[in-house]
Amino acid sequence: MPPQAETACRSGGISTLSDPDVLHILKDIIVCLPGEKINTLGDRFVFVEYNPDIAETDITSHSVVIDERVIKMTKIITADFCDIYDALSAKKAAFPVKILRRFKDDLYAFALTSEPRATMRVADLGDERVDENMLALTVGLTTTGKYGLARAVDAEKWYRNIVLHDLSYSADDMLGLVYPELAKQNSWKLPVWYYISKAKSKYSTDIAMEKAPLSYNSIVSKDSIKRNSKATNGRSALQIWKDEKKNLRRAIRLIGMLPEEKVIVGEMETILNELFEQDKNILLTMTGPDRSNLKKIIRIYDYIKYKTP
Repeated sequence: MPPQAETACRSGGISTLSDPDVLHILKDIIVCLPGEKINTLGDRFVFVEYNPDIAETDITSHSVVIDERVIKMTKIITADFCDIYDALSAKKAAFPVKILRRFKDDLYAFALTSEPRATMRVADLGDERVDENMLALTVGLTTTGKYGLARAVDAEKWYRNIVLHDLSYSADDMLGLVYPELAKQNSWKLPVWYYISKAKSKYSTDIAMEKAPLSYNSIVSKDSIKRNSKATNGRSALQIWKDEKKNLRRAIRLIGMLPEEKVIVGEMETILNELFEQDKNILLTMTGPDRSNLKKIIRIYDYIKYKTP
């Protein structure tokens, strides 16, 4: 989310379920739905309420009575909309079965005859001659051009590579081809110091250097550190990990709230390596708030270890 949008979200336009406008909208929805569909609505209806005074995002079941009819929903109260956007970004679009069957028929015919069908052409995905309403088929991963590489690396791979170094692309390609669009999609909060430290071309690092965190407190605010000081209780990252890791959610959250003097690179490496050894795809399997906290730890680690003086 762009900074200006984030500021707008935090500063105004806050609605609650008791607002007359909200209740009016819900009433209109009920009027349009038969009784059996209202229960289905409850499984799909999520109301998000902003509260700047809470420390953690709260997710609960909730219900309201309108015209003697009960509407059930999921209610989320949060002080940080990034948790919501992280969860939405993990939602993968599904292809309708009807479309998949059409693709199957066309692909099967192409395999037999080597002749493209009316709705299918065989060309590079970046080829402007291919109409966006047609199915474009490529075999293998195209990484030689901007289109291929920019879409081969998502945020999870970008973060994981800082810990595992498991991508084969150069730091210059990652910064020059992947970073501009991927960072924009992630509110310009991607960790970049690892890639900057490995890049050979100054030109490829220009945009990343402009957006890179220049202080620890731009990643972990002083207010967050102070608010959680009682829970962290002067412990280092490794001490918290040993004490709290049976409650993974709490451990990751507290490690991400430590003051800078309590963050030791070797300890952070130990914790992150253990997490990714247990589950290489942990950033995909974690839920929104937990994934956000783990990403924060990686941003801290990236800053502490790789930031140039």
